[in-house]
Amino acid sequence: MVQLLVQERLSAALTQRELAKRLKKPHSYVSKIEVCERRIVLMELIHYLRAMKRNPVKFVKLALEIVERAELE
Repeated sequence: MVQLLVQERLSAALTQRELAKRLKKPHSYVSKIEVCERRIVLMELIHYLRAMKRNPVKFVKLALEIVERAELE
């Protein structure tokens, strides 16, 4: 899921600092999430995705598809 979040941020043409500013959080908040030093709960995920103008439902569906494919391997 973290890799997907990074891809979404990059496709939104945002730096970690820009996203952190939108979230009203320190840069370290985004950085720690992206290097798996910090977990993100569902409500934070929704806020995170909305800050990037991304659809949380589409993101979760994509994440589920990836998990399901991995389970088949």
